[in-house]
Amino acid sequence: MQGLTIMRGRYGISKSELARRSGVTRRAIINIEQGKTYPHRNTLVRLAAALGCTPFEIVMADEMARMGHEAKLGEPVGQKLQT
Repeated sequence: MQGLTIMRGRYGISKSELARRSGVTRRAIINIEQGKTYPHRNTLVRLAAALGCTPFEIVMADEMARMGHEAKLGEPVGQKLQT
């Protein structure tokens, strides 16, 4: 899930720090970011809360990355990008 990697990078939070803040193991975060597993809804909520964003923002960042776009820092993730 590239959205988690993108959002974690935006906030400058390491995998270890995100694990500490969210209570999700570092290994689980690695597996999620590598696309080996998709987070359960409750896990996604915990990760988002630890990042200070919404689960929707993580999912939208993931969708935008799949489409080859990345929202600019500070721009609402769900906002349509102008090209």
